[in-house]
Amino acid sequence: MTRPDYIQKKVDELSGEGRIAKEGYEERELKKTDQGRKFREHLQKDEQKAMDKHGEAVCYGCLKKDFALSTLLYCCSDCMRKRGTVALYAIVTRKPAEQVCDFCGRWQKPFDTFQINCSMCNTCMHRVHVFHSEYKKAGGRKSNPFVRRMRKKYGKDYKKILGNGSRTIGI
Repeated sequence: MTRPDYIQKKVDELSGEGRIAKEGYEERELKKTDQGRKFREHLQKDEQKAMDKHGEAVCYGCLKKDFALSTLLYCCSDCMRKRGTVALYAIVTRKPAEQVCDFCGRWQKPFDTFQINCSMCNTCMHRVHVFHSEYKKAGGRKSNPFVRRMRKKYGKDYKKILGNGSRTIGI
């Protein structure tokens, strides 16, 4: 893989820094795309969404200006309506399947949950971490109400029973 000239020049300047510094710089530079640069410039122009040099930004969970990290979360339309778009960086995608909301903790119907890019403070990130830990202990996707209902009605092999069977039976 050939490196662009500006990356090669900087890597040559870092010759005294060591291999880790060179590889780290190269990896960071290759991740920077034109689309990513435009996105960051757009966010920094908006003073409500901008992150200052100390890492302070508006938290999407509590709407306070504090040290924040940018992250991807799942949010239902009700929670998005309550919080507004002040600290919302971007809506990445709309989920076509049932998904649990990271803010209210309820399972939402298909196409009602969005994957969003937002900033969160340490307190709100800890809340989401605790929620995800409980979600994993409960069985993850198996705690989905639809899956639980199907497992109760048809047993643990409900997918094989409800399918046409041609894939599971060697014909």
